[in-house]
Amino acid sequence: MPGKTKKQKIKEHLQAGKKITPREAINLYNHYRLAAVVFELKKEGMKIKTDIYNSKNINGETIQYASYSLDVNSDDNEQVRMFSDNPQTFRGWLDDEPPKFDKKKHLR
Repeated sequence: MPGKTKKQKIKEHLQAGKKITPREAINLYNHYRLAAVVFELKKEGMKIKTDIYNSKNINGETIQYASYSLDVNSDDNEQVRMFSDNPQTFRGWLDDEPPKFDKKKHLR
């Protein structure tokens, strides 16, 4: 069975409640087209928030970059919060597989 695609890795990154920038996508997943993946994930129904930041590059010029994260303020996440304090983890259970019950450690 082949490994995870870069798109799957980025999706899991976001579902874990982490933000991601284009530079992080390159460094973590060797992926150079983060905006394209975000566009596809949005088409699939993921609620992704885009924040734009200004910064200075090494030449002192002002540049803009985007940071993407799950939009935890969307309406459907309010419903998920009724069942869990951690919507990203709960949503992962819904999308992938339910948690396993371990008598000693409870939920895993």
